Amino acid sequence: MKGINRIILVFPLMLFAFILCAQPDPNIDNLKPNKLLKFGKNYEKAGDIYGAIEYYHRYYMIKMEKIEVAHKLAKLYMKSRNYEKARDYYLRCYMSDPRYIECLFYYAKMLKMTGDYDKAMEYFEIFKKRYKGRELRKTIKEEIESLEYAQKLRKDSMDVEIEHFNPSINKAHIEFNPIIYNDNTLIFGALREDKVNYYSKDEQKPKRKFYVAKKQGQDWKFAKEFDGPFNSDVYNTGNGSFSPNGKRFYFTRCTEKNMKMHCKIFVSEKDSSKKWQEPEEVPVINDPIFSNTQPTVGKESKRGREIIYFISDRAKGRGGLDIWYSEYDPKKESFSKPKNAGRKINTEKDEITPYYSNSDRKLYYSSNGLPGMGGFDIFRTTGEQRKWLKPVNIGFPVNSFTDDLDYTITKDKTTAYFTSNRPGGTPLQNETCCDDLYSVLYKDRVEIKFNGIVYEIKEENTDKLKITKDYINKNLLHNAIVSLYLVTKELDEPILAGTDTTDEKGYYSFDLENKSDYKITVKKDGYFSEKFLYNTKNIKDLKAEQTTLPVGLKIIPKKAIRLSNIYYQYDKSNLTQSAKATLDTTLLFILNEMPDLIVEISAHTDAKGNDDYNMKLSQKRAESVVEYLIRKGIDKKRLQAKGYGETQPIAPNKLPNGKDNPDGRALNRRTEFKVIGSFDENSKFYIEQ
Repeated sequence: MKGINRIILVFPLMLFAFILCAQPDPNIDNLKPNKLLKFGKNYEKAGDIYGAIEYYHRYYMIKMEKIEVAHKLAKLYMKSRNYEKARDYYLRCYMSDPRYIECLFYYAKMLKMTGDYDKAMEYFEIFKKRYKGRELRKTIKEEIESLEYAQKLRKDSMDVEIEHFNPSINKAHIEFNPIIYNDNTLIFGALREDKVNYYSKDEQKPKRKFYVAKKQGQDWKFAKEFDGPFNSDVYNTGNGSFSPNGKRFYFTRCTEKNMKMHCKIFVSEKDSSKKWQEPEEVPVINDPIFSNTQPTVGKESKRGREIIYFISDRAKGRGGLDIWYSEYDPKKESFSKPKNAGRKINTEKDEITPYYSNSDRKLYYSSNGLPGMGGFDIFRTTGEQRKWLKPVNIGFPVNSFTDDLDYTITKDKTTAYFTSNRPGGTPLQNETCCDDLYSVLYKDRVEIKFNGIVYEIKEENTDKLKITKDYINKNLLHNAIVSLYLVTKELDEPILAGTDTTDEKGYYSFDLENKSDYKITVKKDGYFSEKFLYNTKNIKDLKAEQTTLPVGLKIIPKKAIRLSNIYYQYDKSNLTQSAKATLDTTLLFILNEMPDLIVEISAHTDAKGNDDYNMKLSQKRAESVVEYLIRKGIDKKRLQAKGYGETQPIAPNKLPNGKDNPDGRALNRRTEFKVIGSFDENSKFYIEQ
């Protein structure tokens, strides 16, 4: 093996795997078979796929009876993503010696990877009948089911327009990880080489870096290297993601370690002058043994904390490469210990290239462990952390019979960008060797536009209030937060699918999916929350705008609010069943919908009886309400019980003539609540804890 190396990029996976290949011996045609075999083994041991292929191929042309070499060539061609060559050599392997039964399985698999589905199904069935072992029983069943599903996907082809980026962007080596910066700017990773180049052992070899593409008219053109302290001549750099506020850029740097790429996630922050700072390793997430790469950044729905989803081969995963996540704690200024995103999205095989869309809480990623078209297919799901809906294959022809990765989509969902090694790209060693960038325009996108309006209800007594169009227009409420939740039978709790804030005219808007159930909540600090249900199951005109009835929010008053129908047995403090039912639909509902509020529960008596006794009785009654709410799951820190006895009447206990006033005393026997604080430091009710 010489000291001259050529660089060929093969895989777009998490380890930035690429192959450094030695320049072949100029006298290779004159080498004897034993020398060819020896060199082939040496190159294979060194991880040099293409060098090994060259020597094994020449050896096999002389010694075609050596089936084990045909088997090696088949595996190496598959590893180099030359599916046609791999297909042919797997067939040679099996036809020459049927004892190589696994070659029949992989022959069928390579038929699938070259798009010959009918023939692939035929040979999977043949393999199923002839295979006597156990190891591949489950796999063959999955492959047949996947192939049936792939044929259905191809039959149900979407109406899309897929475009290969022009040669100023797509070179012969790999392009990957398109990042939408704005409507006219994409950032992407690449090794900008047009051919196989040779480098001496001591020469600095080219590295993957970030670059910028600009949209000119309807076409994308290469612009420049991405400005900032990201790229390096020492590390392979790529797979980046901006934080939701755009102030942090997370990305991956990889170095070779034990003939394997070891990757770490870095982050750079913008300072006050909007200049990117020197990147630093993300603590806790990175590991000295396992690789961590391909970060995408989302926001946790309850507290708005930043979450990194990333790919790792770390221990205790589902198998192969998995999606993991880590949540940022602003108080500790650190990320949490990574957790696996769960078996709903991770399989026993590989999951890679995640992209989290914060606007609709969707995760897009690629997997070769779920039913698909061929190699890696792109899937989508909705949720966060370990709570996900069942992943859905995004369909053909975006997914092809090769590898499809790095999917990212615009906010209006009309255009997406992705990476693929499908035929028709810019070839290097073979047609499906290396990945290129593509765009997809969705021509038949189903759009259900849901518009709503929020207004303020100023009156405390709304029983006789008439809500007219004029009243709504005079009391429009801006900066109300509207949250859209997807309601499914699959999960016990609804999944947050989007948020919006009302504009100055009180309007908000969502894009909904067809045949879905939703819950919509409306909140604003200082107001009681409201919610309602909505579904898109009976909408006929899918492109029509759907408008909700206006939603009114009541101001939280500073004074106590009476809870109607809270009754007790005479001289008792225990709640009746009817009182519990009332609490469930009033105060308990409010506390669940507004989890930061702190309230005082107060109980009052009439003037009948001893003053001290009435004070103690009212305290017990207030405490009984608090205890009931705690049993229903409300944190006791949010509840304060206060008995006022007969000290705060709201009606006379006696008539002017001195006689008893039963109606007045009934009004005085009451239970009330008032908001006395909030745990939310941005709330007008905030109290320091």
